[in-house]
Amino acid sequence: MSEDEAFITEASEQFGNRGAKQAQQILEQAAAMFAGGSLTDEDKIAFMDEIQSLYLDSKRRAKKFTPKKYLKKQEEK
Repeated sequence: MSEDEAFITEASEQFGNRGAKQAQQILEQAAAMFAGGSLTDEDKIAFMDEIQSLYLDSKRRAKKFTPKKYLKKQEEK
């Protein structure tokens, strides 16, 4: 499994189908930024790792502010 696939799987496991779609969109947008660029592979990997970490962290933080009635519905799925 590639790093990208692992990221999407982790987002899916933690945040459902919507999280997986958002993760896929982030990867696509980041890849578009690199098109024709001059970053080294090492810099690209560091950037992608940071973006993935920020995404997962922000989703966890946002979950704290989700009303409890919605959290219960998500946990049942």
